[in-house]
Amino acid sequence: MISRPTQTILFHENGVAAMRRTNRKVCIIGLDGATFRVLDAWVASGHMPHLGALIARGSRADLISTIPPFTGPAWTSMTTGVNPGLHGVFDFVKWNADGITSRIVQSGDIPVVRFWDLAGEQGRTVGVYKVPITFPACAVNGFMVTGWPTLRHGNAMTHPPVLYWDLAKRDLCPLEPWTQEHSARGFVRNIIHSHRCHEEALTYLLQRYTPDFFMGVFSELDFLQHRFWPYCEREDSGKDRALRSLVAEYFRSLDHTIGYLMGFFGEETTFYVVSDHGFGPADKCFPLNNYLARRGFLALDMSRLWLTLARRNLTAAAQSVLGRLGLLSLAQRLVERRLAWLRGAENRFGLITGPSAQLVDWPRTLACVRSLSANGICVNVRGKSPHGRVSPGKEYERVVRDLKRSLLELKDPISGGRLVTYISRRDEVHHGPFVAEAPDLYVILRHGAVMSETSLGGPLFANYYLKGTHRREGVLIACGPHVKKGVRFDADILDVAPTALYTMGIPVPQAMEGKVLSLLFEQDFVAGHPVERSRHPLDRPGGEPQRFVADERDDENTKAKLRRLGYL
Repeated sequence: MISRPTQTILFHENGVAAMRRTNRKVCIIGLDGATFRVLDAWVASGHMPHLGALIARGSRADLISTIPPFTGPAWTSMTTGVNPGLHGVFDFVKWNADGITSRIVQSGDIPVVRFWDLAGEQGRTVGVYKVPITFPACAVNGFMVTGWPTLRHGNAMTHPPVLYWDLAKRDLCPLEPWTQEHSARGFVRNIIHSHRCHEEALTYLLQRYTPDFFMGVFSELDFLQHRFWPYCEREDSGKDRALRSLVAEYFRSLDHTIGYLMGFFGEETTFYVVSDHGFGPADKCFPLNNYLARRGFLALDMSRLWLTLARRNLTAAAQSVLGRLGLLSLAQRLVERRLAWLRGAENRFGLITGPSAQLVDWPRTLACVRSLSANGICVNVRGKSPHGRVSPGKEYERVVRDLKRSLLELKDPISGGRLVTYISRRDEVHHGPFVAEAPDLYVILRHGAVMSETSLGGPLFANYYLKGTHRREGVLIACGPHVKKGVRFDADILDVAPTALYTMGIPVPQAMEGKVLSLLFEQDFVAGHPVERSRHPLDRPGGEPQRFVADERDDENTKAKLRRLGYL
């Protein structure tokens, strides 16, 4: 149960405040995928003294993430203060009308304001750096550099647009580290290099703009934990000593950046360290679509399946040979540059090599998993897609009941207990105008088991190629003037936006669902600064923003990166 403090709520027309406002500064440090299980270990080992100082001087909470606990819905919920049913981001992609093809989600898909928009309206200068789902960059009262997924490098990833070229000529626009290196040690070296480039960029941007409100997200931690969880969990884990040393260097680099931000903003600033979700080990993979096919919920197009399996076998064999010869990276670059037309031909003629949704025989399918990062099952409803099978009403309810019953019967092959620890209908989790875009059923497996939608053959349980996966328990650390010391509690991810606005002395829109975490602050401060609620609308002003028009190659390249991290 999430603790929610009692609040004094005052309403003010047009956001006119009754209390005296002060220009209180806020710095939010986003650590993608951070968990106290990891951070506490690195603080204790002495590698993160600046983070340790923040924890010692402030308070902390397990920050409970969205369902599903993934980047897109989680960061968007944190920065808007509303659930995905109201902001419309459930995944890294938006599905097209056919229910089969998709495009990468963009900032223009979010119809509500972010908390930095509200701060800017109140005259506060803002800096937004690498927050996910901000591409293309929106106009803010300060600067913005977009986070991933970013479809293309260029002036669409900064505000003001000319800022991109300013950063580029200073070599401060690092590429994503996973695009440059495939060896384990090389990957971590690139993670470290990428992070140091971020710190250099931040040094330049903060000194140039000196914002009152800043939020920056460091996503490399998520990438690192996915691939090298045992090495991240604690300093002495993992067999490769050189790799252990590199991982430790990354955590020291991350702490150095935290120290820089603390020094730049100073003791009069309130600091929040937050994560979009937590992390933990991944031990097994459960291919849910494989299971749905065995139970008769999903039908396969066998002609496409055999073609895809044959192509993947040939690809795997070629990669093995090239890897032994040391030519794999060269071959991949040549394929990307010279054979892009083949990918276009595959898409045009239906020779699909990507997600298993492309291999489904939709007219005969009742339900399937379309995307791993949606963490749920979609019922193939008639009228919702051109190939819908299930009639709304009684047949839909029967299919949902049968799915729940079948999934709850699944047993963990190791412990013998239930494999599914959580299953819920979408309208039990979300509410708002976009609920119909969510999966019909959300499914969470026991800790350590990862749901996969791409495997349509083989065993139901297999070793997972990634070593870590998401958990709902993220982190919240607060430190600053009037913040209590040593308080521990649970908080909801929706609480971050209203709490940050309250800290700056900005009225919180009544329509925000999150609560101000009053228990973080000294009683005298809360008594003298009661929570203000305004009737400010959450709708983005000026109507629906324009979206970046990406070509097919931009979209597919971004999806390929997400697949390499196990998200699609």
